[in-house]
Amino acid sequence: MRRDREGRTPRNRAAFVVQALAAVLAGCGDGTPPADPNTRRREALTRKLQTGSIIERRRAVRALGALGGSRAVAPLAAALADTAPAVRMTAAEALAALGPAAWPALTAALDANDTSAREAAAYGLGRLGDARAAERLREAVADPAPEVRAAAIEALGSLGDRASCPALLPLLGAPDPRVRRAAVHALGRIADPASARQVVAALAARKSKVREPARAALRKMGASALPAIAEALHSTEHGVPTVAMDLIVAIGGPTAFEVLAGAMKDQRIDARHHDRIVSLLVDRHGEAGADRLAEALLPALTSPNDRARANAARYLARQGDARAMPALLAAFRANPTDADVIEALAELKDPRAGAPLLAAYRDPQNKARGAIAAALGEIGYEPAGAVIVEELSRRWTRREDKDERRIIASLCEAAGKLRRSEAVDLLMEATAFHRDNYAGQFIRAAASRALGRIGDVRAIPALAACAADGENRPQAAACDALGMLRDPRSVPPLLEALKDRSRDVRGAAAEALVALGPLALPPLLDRMGDKDGHHRAAIVGVLTRMQPPPLAALAGKLKTGTPAARQSAAWALGTLKAEGTLDDLVAALQDRDATVRAAAVWALRETSDPRAAKPLIEALRDEAPRVRAEAAGTLGSLGETGAVPAILALLEDPAGEVRTAAAAALGNLGDARAVEPLRTLAQTESDGLDKLLADLTRQGKLTDTGRIVPGRPMSDGEKRAILRHRNVRSAANLALRKLVPGGATTQTAR
Repeated sequence: MRRDREGRTPRNRAAFVVQALAAVLAGCGDGTPPADPNTRRREALTRKLQTGSIIERRRAVRALGALGGSRAVAPLAAALADTAPAVRMTAAEALAALGPAAWPALTAALDANDTSAREAAAYGLGRLGDARAAERLREAVADPAPEVRAAAIEALGSLGDRASCPALLPLLGAPDPRVRRAAVHALGRIADPASARQVVAALAARKSKVREPARAALRKMGASALPAIAEALHSTEHGVPTVAMDLIVAIGGPTAFEVLAGAMKDQRIDARHHDRIVSLLVDRHGEAGADRLAEALLPALTSPNDRARANAARYLARQGDARAMPALLAAFRANPTDADVIEALAELKDPRAGAPLLAAYRDPQNKARGAIAAALGEIGYEPAGAVIVEELSRRWTRREDKDERRIIASLCEAAGKLRRSEAVDLLMEATAFHRDNYAGQFIRAAASRALGRIGDVRAIPALAACAADGENRPQAAACDALGMLRDPRSVPPLLEALKDRSRDVRGAAAEALVALGPLALPPLLDRMGDKDGHHRAAIVGVLTRMQPPPLAALAGKLKTGTPAARQSAAWALGTLKAEGTLDDLVAALQDRDATVRAAAVWALRETSDPRAAKPLIEALRDEAPRVRAEAAGTLGSLGETGAVPAILALLEDPAGEVRTAAAAALGNLGDARAVEPLRTLAQTESDGLDKLLADLTRQGKLTDTGRIVPGRPMSDGEKRAILRHRNVRSAANLALRKLVPGGATTQTAR
């Protein structure tokens, strides 16, 4: 007998359709439905289900579902036996959408001989959401066909039926992967805490096909499964506690952190897992906060697990928690070469660590002596000072040995932190060690920092030379040291370093000059007229960071000195935005130099003082275009509407930069009086640009499409004229768009 692709015969399919129709009629009372205006359309769709393509049949199913009513049930029930899976599943969804009216058809289909119909019916019952479906679906879990079992299991998960969990749990180890996956999804969606314990028990299964689905189900259950997973941490089965910790981390959230914190206190958990728990607590403490983490780590300080104790102590040391000290000392005695523990002891700065560290340093076989020396210096353990200096002197004789350089740098740092003045001469020599060699930069940097901490002004020449070293690391360290010395002789080399090409060196020099404060002020003021604009800007940056700000000195500089110095003073006063400088800045508007007047206008903008409006309006008539443009922009930024008439007059200014600034200011001020003048300006600039481009085309310098003709270059003046017209026109159009929607003029295409 001929069969379709899924093995069904026409006789079986016809028998199912008759059976489904009988179930529907049985649910319709006397079988006489009321008149329906959609009868013809429904009949056409029913015919399409029998003759159409897969796409057409699926569309027909959807349309029947949309029509609804009891008359749609029969054809949709018949579609559950369609040869195409997509049609069957769409029919199940459509029946489920019909609600209780579809119950008879779906339950009848669940008993059909056709496997595909049973699968689709199980899917539909899950979507129906009817509580009566759970019992029928539990029966279907025992169906001989794995695809039907999988569909029934998924449906039970959709219903969230906790009573089904006992039937689903054994299926985590089912031989068919479809059934296993369905059981995982269903148990995860049901999320029953009672079943979670049984799922956790499956984590100990020897077969991965049972273990892995159990893990997936617990992940899906989420936070509700955490109490059961926490119990798995007590397991003695190999690998189960590790899997449980992985699951806790995967689920995450505040509850997961609390579960791990509780595990750290639980005496039943094997101490071998403590180090992993500590690591997870540190990694996942974000929501809990540092204080809660410190509290959770305290039990680890008494753990039999050495690594757990050391890891917890290291974290607590970074937080400055002295409770970590006993555990850190125990960890250090157990392993005096552990760099992490040594660093943690240094961070705590507890004098109790000094003696054990010094004893370990005296051991010539200890390979961590450099780190120990640095820690002794960080702690400030005075008894180690003489030992450190003696060792530095001894090793300095072997400084050409590359293996010695790292520990020499550590010893230099330690000597500086311990303020050992007897090491100054050697340290000054070290600031010049291999000055032209990258390999010596770490020693030079460490020696420079040490000299700064010791505070001996004899080191200034050596540090000044190092500040001009050429290598960023020692240069920055020398600048830091010069700032620590608090001596006026430190200022000149720092001012030179302020010109360095390296941002790090310039930053270190600026910080040092700020730290020197009043000592650096006179030389800084003298350099405010430097020819290098970048250097002047750096000096302004230093002056504006000083506390208290040198307002009086800057105001005085604004009245005297070179134009560059007066301009820098105006920049500095504007950056400070301090009260009491308004009169000085207004007076600077009368300066004989245009750059100073423009800087004063900018500074008045930064002060945002409304009293500056009147002098700024007067500045609109300044002889210098730069000042007029700056004044217009400032008035626009300040929102000074009283300046509108004066700014409107600037739209006819001969300088393009002034017209551009005036148009932008009018756009910011939002005054309707500016609309027509701006339109006129935009059109005038556009016409002027068109005329200029046409002249250049006639001269053969541009093609008809506006491209430059090779070999016929334009002059700089012609290029500036094109750019000027375009800038002014763009500013006018932008202002119009702010004032009037669609207010921009039509621009030339060229």
